[in-house]
Amino acid sequence: AGPAAPPAAAKAGAPASRGTAGRTATTWSFGELPELLELESPKGEVIVGFPALVDRGEAVELAVFDEPGLAARRHREGVRRLFMLAMAEPIRFFEREVKKNNRLELLFTTLPGNQGSAGSLAAQVVVAAIDRSFLAEGLPSDADSFAARLAQGRPRFTLTAQEILRLLQAILEEHAGVRRKLGTVRDQAEAVADIERQLHELFAPGFISATAFENLASFPRYLKAIVMRLDKLREQPQRDRALMAEMQPLLGRWQRRQRALKGTADEGFESFRWLLQELRVSLFAQTLRTPMPVSVKRLTKILDQKEAQ
Repeated sequence: AGPAAPPAAAKAGAPASRGTAGRTATTWSFGELPELLELESPKGEVIVGFPALVDRGEAVELAVFDEPGLAARRHREGVRRLFMLAMAEPIRFFEREVKKNNRLELLFTTLPGNQGSAGSLAAQVVVAAIDRSFLAEGLPSDADSFAARLAQGRPRFTLTAQEILRLLQAILEEHAGVRRKLGTVRDQAEAVADIERQLHELFAPGFISATAFENLASFPRYLKAIVMRLDKLREQPQRDRALMAEMQPLLGRWQRRQRALKGTADEGFESFRWLLQELRVSLFAQTLRTPMPVSVKRLTKILDQKEAQ
């Protein structure tokens, strides 16, 4: 983002701390960030906005934004980068270990959209492990709280990364099973297309680091449910079509809502995404059970309430 325009609060005379634009660092050396910040550019221009530590790869840069939501997102990325810089050696060791697992790399490249190499796999796991180890309780606000969080999280980072990697191994093995089953039912085009859409939703690029661990832990069950659905499909294609027809109005509303959001965050609708996955388990693989009661009627009511808010 470029220079921020002065926010309304700043125009009204709200106090703002002062800093220098373009300043970068590899440790927390910015003090406690205020609600509003004035930055002076190298040309002497003063810009005012919501502060954020912006991820620049090998360092972070202090910047301001005119939208608080954007500032918060960029700031989280920047604080994560500071933790990654502080944990550089454990991260390098973990990434080397991941690259030794050739089977994991191969399975990862078979995901929808061709997720990439073991390098991107390791990078995603690192981000997820950093978030769980250091950012689960919110963001530190100054150098002291950053140092305290670093000391608390350092001992558990590698164990956390290994736990995520083990879960990912199970997910990728289940996905391989789904792929083998899909090859046996190509004559059931409608069901296959529906399952492919589901897989693309689950395995969107960056899914490892973008998915909360508790949701990621359900992926093996979702994939087992797909296998069970495919096992029944050949003998009961009419039943599968009836269940899809029952679910379709709900899926259609959800997809329209997603298009309307245009990529912006909406926590309420993000949680509904996982309810839809649970609904698929309930409809197509009842014996696997769901952690909460779900049905088309229940989810329709929930979506009605969310859209009315």
